[in-house]
Amino acid sequence: MKVTGDYSGDHNKMKDALNSTIDSLNGILGQVSVAIEQVATGAREVSSSSQALSDGATKQASSIQEIGASLNEVGAQTKQNAENAGQANQLSESARDTAEEGNKQMKKNVDGHGRHQQIFNRDFENYQSD
Repeated sequence: MKVTGDYSGDHNKMKDALNSTIDSLNGILGQVSVAIEQVATGAREVSSSSQALSDGATKQASSIQEIGASLNEVGAQTKQNAENAGQANQLSESARDTAEEGNKQMKKNVDGHGRHQQIFNRDFENYQSD
């Protein structure tokens, strides 16, 4: 979205400033989008690793119980690790969700800016025609 039209003097400076602001916001949104995708990718990797860790930990716990009662403590620790991995997964998902919501809010802000810009352009054109 850009302010278009031929303006002179201060109006042209205003148009250039608005266009520069829009370009900057678009750049920021692009960077935010990339960062969100990186966080989401990291969250998926952590989730996958956590699930693999949890699966392995459960199998280990079964094997350890067969070895004997003296190794029960190792099995309990493995179970705790699996729970911690699940909590880490939940935190990762929460971070991803928060980042996605932030992106949605930023998009709403940019969309709102675009509507304000349209109103400004309309009002400016009406002002010039008067």
